[in-house]
Amino acid sequence: MSYLLDTCTLLWFFTGSGKLSKTARTIIEDDGLRKFVSAASLWEFAISCSMGRLHIDSGFPRFCANIEENRFAVLPVSKTYLEQLIRLPFHHRDPFDRLLVATAQADSMTVLTSDENIPKYDVPVVW
Repeated sequence: MSYLLDTCTLLWFFTGSGKLSKTARTIIEDDGLRKFVSAASLWEFAISCSMGRLHIDSGFPRFCANIEENRFAVLPVSKTYLEQLIRLPFHHRDPFDRLLVATAQADSMTVLTSDENIPKYDVPVVW
């Protein structure tokens, strides 16, 4: 099974936050499962850091290195995902979250998220 980490899920995993569910942590730490991160999440982090809304103690480059070290594959924003995005209803207004939904749908992945809007879409969610 393949899992796509929501932006907050990724942040909470790397920071050791208690907000991360036990189920999500177990899945993320399971080396036998395939885990993915969207380039859209990295873009969202970069924007939030540059606007001063998010501070990553280790710095953004180290944060990106952690993704590689944890063997998460980074998915680009592709034409296929954008074509899927266009077809989505507006259950969610956040453009980054909508792209995550489209990515998960296009690649038949389960989204690891606590976001209450994501399950409104036709996509499997685990938290």
